Amino acid sequence: MPAPKSLSFTVLTCHELIEVQEDILKHGHVVEVNMAGSTMIFTDEPDNFRACMSTKFSDFGKGELLHSVFKGSMADAIFCTDGDIWRRSRTILRPHCAKPRPNDLEITESHFAHVLKQVEQGQAVNVWDIVDRYQLDVATHVFFGKSADALIINRQPFRKAMERLLKIASYKMSFGTLGTYVPEWLVARNAMKELDGYVNSLYDLAQSGYRDSKPDNEEILMDSLAARQLEFKACSISRCTVAINMKIAHRDTSLPTGGGPSGKEPLAVLKGTPVVLSLWCLQRRPDLVGNDAHLFRPSRWETWKPKQWEFIPFNHGVRTCLGKDFGQEQVEYIIARIAQEFSQLKMADEQVLPMGYKFELNVKPSWPCLGKEIQMGMMRKQPAAMA
Repeated sequence: MPAPKSLSFTVLTCHELIEVQEDILKHGHVVEVNMAGSTMIFTDEPDNFRACMSTKFSDFGKGELLHSVFKGSMADAIFCTDGDIWRRSRTILRPHCAKPRPNDLEITESHFAHVLKQVEQGQAVNVWDIVDRYQLDVATHVFFGKSADALIINRQPFRKAMERLLKIASYKMSFGTLGTYVPEWLVARNAMKELDGYVNSLYDLAQSGYRDSKPDNEEILMDSLAARQLEFKACSISRCTVAINMKIAHRDTSLPTGGGPSGKEPLAVLKGTPVVLSLWCLQRRPDLVGNDAHLFRPSRWETWKPKQWEFIPFNHGVRTCLGKDFGQEQVEYIIARIAQEFSQLKMADEQVLPMGYKFELNVKPSWPCLGKEIQMGMMRKQPAAMA
């Protein structure tokens, strides 16, 4: 299928990558597209997800292109690297991310108190903005020992800097190799300065922890400091739902389905070919989820039992998200606390636009999501004792 001639320009100006994915994959579950002179493969086929993430893991990776696109803002973070660099990052991060800390929920509750102050004013509030700031505050407090305080401080230079840099990264991705020639320091000098300042403050904070008990060697110290910085990079990009997972073929290989006249045979993939795994489309396929797959209907979980590769909230295989348990715990906790505090949540009358989404590395609402008149329950309950 030929791509629209102005595909890259459309993504750049309208943030319509989600709609572009849907438009491409309505022609089939595996579609080859010519984009800016290069062939890309889009797929929402579970068997192909399994191959890229598990059974043929060594054949596919993030690739040098993705690394180059994100290097300015993320350096060698786990999100955009392969091979020894990625393995080292994973080894450093795993002890910090894989297991909960005894005070995680205590910290979470302290920031939920700030959420309550935001929504108890009886006016329409931007729900997305509050949730995004809350997640940032909890993640920075838990992993760095110091919260960004986005829910408290009106001026949020660090958060704004990250939003700008991730938006620029999305623009660069849409231009492929051409995007690597646009350095962040040239188009977002102030944002890079703010990012560097924040990371350096975390570095100083971590280093100060060793003033009284210096580790046996410099390598241990550097690993600890690197973990702080890697955690920052990881949590900064993982606070929203990911719409795509792009892989690059490291060698000539194949996908298990998408080739031949029927589209059910193996599909040859040449070295260097980008494969776009569309999580957005996979988890909205009517044949897998139901005819109302496009609707937010939590009750579907009462009967819907997806297979492993039909529902991928945290990736599967070797590169499963290290923060999976932490993220799941956070979602469960805030839902439980909202249920304890409020008897009803409803959209504000000012919300005249239907819910829409845009892609800026992660999925975000296209415009403010307004909530109002959040009614208190008959009696406010005290949170359960922290373990």
